[in-house]
Amino acid sequence: IEKHPLIYNILFFNSEEEAISFSELIRENKIISPEFIEFFSFEALNLLKKVQNEDPSSISMPQIPIYAKSAIFFDLPYSEDNLDKIFSEINSIAEKCKTNLSEGWSGYENQDFARFKHFRQALPEIINAIIAQRKLEFPQLHKLGTDMSIPKGNFRNMMKYYHSVLQNTNLEYVIFGHLGDNHVHVNILPKNMEDLRLGEKIYEKFAKRAVEYGGSISAEHGIGKIKREYLKIMYGQKELDEMRLIKKTLDPSLTLNYGNIISFEPEEE
Repeated sequence: IEKHPLIYNILFFNSEEEAISFSELIRENKIISPEFIEFFSFEALNLLKKVQNEDPSSISMPQIPIYAKSAIFFDLPYSEDNLDKIFSEINSIAEKCKTNLSEGWSGYENQDFARFKHFRQALPEIINAIIAQRKLEFPQLHKLGTDMSIPKGNFRNMMKYYHSVLQNTNLEYVIFGHLGDNHVHVNILPKNMEDLRLGEKIYEKFAKRAVEYGGSISAEHGIGKIKREYLKIMYGQKELDEMRLIKKTLDPSLTLNYGNIISFEPEEE
């Protein structure tokens, strides 16, 4: 199957609300059909700006606009026949959200995509480097990254909740991820063990609110061992007991992926 050529774009917005509106409008549009819609919060852009200022060669992109409070990285599949129509549609949507393509970044070639992709991937790399440095003083330290997806009707409320809770603390955090399915990653970057313990409590609050809003506590990276304690929030004890029964029926010796998703008491093993 021959793929359409793609135009890669990063647009900057005066507010997070406008970025979310832009995402919703292009998803509803009948002509525009992006394959991905990636979000950057104000905190995420500030972290990228800081790295750009300290080492301009580390991120081979222009300087992020001073006014930017959020950004979206997305692609536009097109053909020669509909290119003008697509640009007309996307400009109209951008104007509704108080931005325009001329103030953003666009590219066509594979080389452009590699640079744009690096801009997106630089964020988790920077976060991991920050945590690695802090672990030198606190070896048990680690970041806390949510993986929750929220139905469209409650997504804006959830974003407001993330910010309202975290802004009432001294915790460092950034938000980025996939607006295409209302699934962003809140990354909490603790500076010490006290921060980590507070972050863990906040993570649980986020999980409870996500479930209240009809969402999932893990939309992409699975439950594994780290998130299994939050599964009870989503399903309840009865459902977890049924999962254990199925697990023991199919794997009586508990040899497959031991401890993943479901925990067992010593007497059950």
